[in-house]
Amino acid sequence: MVVFAGFSHFIASLMRYVKGLFVVTCGAALLLQVTLPSFAHGGEDHGDAGTGQGADGEVLFQLEGGNEPQSSQLGFLEREGSVLPMETEFRDARGERVTLANLTKGGTRPLVLNMQYYNCPNLCGQILIDQAETFGKVSRTAGTDYQLVTVSIAPEETPELAAQIKKRTLSMLDAEFPPEGWSFLTGTKANIDKIAEAVGFHYRRSGEKYEHPLGLVFISPRGKITRYVHGLDYLPAVVNLSIMEASDGTVQPAVAKVIRLCFSYEPDGSSIAFRTKRVTGVVTVTFAGVFGFFLLRRSLIRRRKYRQEDNVKENG
Repeated sequence: MVVFAGFSHFIASLMRYVKGLFVVTCGAALLLQVTLPSFAHGGEDHGDAGTGQGADGEVLFQLEGGNEPQSSQLGFLEREGSVLPMETEFRDARGERVTLANLTKGGTRPLVLNMQYYNCPNLCGQILIDQAETFGKVSRTAGTDYQLVTVSIAPEETPELAAQIKKRTLSMLDAEFPPEGWSFLTGTKANIDKIAEAVGFHYRRSGEKYEHPLGLVFISPRGKITRYVHGLDYLPAVVNLSIMEASDGTVQPAVAKVIRLCFSYEPDGSSIAFRTKRVTGVVTVTFAGVFGFFLLRRSLIRRRKYRQEDNVKENG
């Protein structure tokens, strides 16, 4: 019974230690992820990104890959609190002239902006579908509480193409998404670059394709950038909160670059699960080392105790 009690105490202590170690490791991983970027997208390659600093100390997220950097200015240069040139003109999927200010419905609703291009052969099409499915799970209604806006970064693309992509995207959704709540825009290079520069969206053309970062920019009804959500996976709860903050003009730091490391939403969008592929390796190695040290330390304590008992018997 004594042996069993001692073993049970050992297991209980070990489990408490493992739990604490896991929490500490995840915390360290999250802290490290603050220095990591959003995904960037372009050509045939999609890689993890690294960080740099902009001229004004702002965080610049850019691609890594190979021996040479893809571009010193490829990625997002976060500019929370900056105001966009809302009178910049584009054409919607019907070919009508529209400004970002028009889309706020007289300054009464925020915008959720993403920039990509419609003829993208890689992830852009799927990203549009994923975005719509995510936004379909938030409590706010597109077209009423906010406006989802996709701006093509390719000046050669036309409103007719935008209309085709919009129709195709909406037709592939499991649930109905209000068409009026999503604007697909095209424009001149000058106007595209004006908005891209304002939100810190740095991209480049590579042959017939474009390389660009992936993410959402939340904009208040008055045109102020309130938050960035980077990457591919968008947690509905975070999107919903970001829309509410944008409605009030509340500026918040980007969060998805942290959530992307340790969390992802399950298909029903209602819960958070650890993304073990990102954390398991770190946890396993750390646990193995600490567990070995724990066993060695316990063995040394026992040996010291036995020696002390032997000395007492000899002296007694």
